[in-house]
Formats: sequence, C-alpha cells, structure tokens
Amino acid sequence: MRAYESNRLGDDYGSDDSNFQYRYMVSDPLTGDAKSQHETRRGDAVTGEYRVLEANGLMRVVSYTADDAHGFVAHVRWEPAERPHGPAVSHQEVSQQHSH
Repeated sequence: MRAYESNRLGDDYGSDDSNFQYRYMVSDPLTGDAKSQHETRRGDAVTGEYRVLEANGLMRVVSYTADDAHGFVAHVRWEPAERPHGPAVSHQEVSQQHSH
C-alpha cells in the first residue's frame, strides 16, 4: 500500500509566509519496506516527524522542528515494531540539536 497526500496552504511558495503540509506512507509487504513522514510549515516554523522500519526490527522515529530562533532540533527514538519472526528489541532515545 502506498499513499501520498499534499496540501499547500499558502499562495506564494517560497515567501516568508508560505504555509504547507504534506504526508506520505509506504508499506510494502513484498520487500518489508515501511516508512512514513508528515511535515507542516507555518511561516518560518517547520514541524514534522518521520518513521523508518530498520533492519533490526525497530521503528526509528524522528520528530523535528526548525525555526530561526532555535535552528533544527530533532528528537530520535526507537520503538518496538511488529516483526514477522519474534519480538522486537528494546527502546532507546537520543536528542540532537543543530543551530545555524
């Protein structure tokens, strides 16, 4: 199953007051590929999250924000995900912050 959705909220793409939101999801049972992302921009502030199923059976979840005051800030965590053969491994969390 593959899905894609986009909704541009502003009229002037690229201007300081541009607003948009989008999301997508990929779930391919043949290859085991599973990932998704959603993101929203309001003016100069961006928030979003993406998820990627890793080879070890954990779902990597990255929640992020970006703006002029704080730069890019990401919080990364791993969650157990359904695996076809046995339980997932433990939960971990890290935070990263990058300023410009």
